[in-house]
Amino acid sequence: MARRKGLRIHHDYILSERSDDTLELHELGHLLSATANDSYNALVCTHFAPEFGRSRVYQLPAQKDDAEELVTMVRSMRGRIAFDRKFHYEALMKCHYAGWRFFWTRLGDDDAGRDIADWLPSGSIPIARVSDKGEGEIEFFPLEGDRTPRANDCVIAYRPPPS
Repeated sequence: MARRKGLRIHHDYILSERSDDTLELHELGHLLSATANDSYNALVCTHFAPEFGRSRVYQLPAQKDDAEELVTMVRSMRGRIAFDRKFHYEALMKCHYAGWRFFWTRLGDDDAGRDIADWLPSGSIPIARVSDKGEGEIEFFPLEGDRTPRANDCVIAYRPPPS
């Protein structure tokens, strides 16, 4: 579907030698490792952290059985945790098969400083904020530092189908 919409894709094992030779990382700014294997996600993030910077490599939260192990894993041996901890791979896949879709919204002046839950559709998962400042810097939720989206920021979320 991404290819049909005109997006460039790279479909391969990210840690393969072929990917190492053909993947053009200079065009990318962030990495999100989103497989069902928590250890593999950590390995991918560790491998690419020198290329992207540690603050720009993310992985899904650990599956429930592995959550304690991942939390205790040395920070340098994994990526930053993206999204809410309850939205691990299996939970996100259940949402996908239930018809959830991504959407984005640009915040207006009235939205600035308000809690995200106040203006996202009920049950939505905030995914990322694209800052209006600079070059459209993206940051996955949970946000670090200034955690409040600002006016003119774009917020990407994952939401259930309309009732």
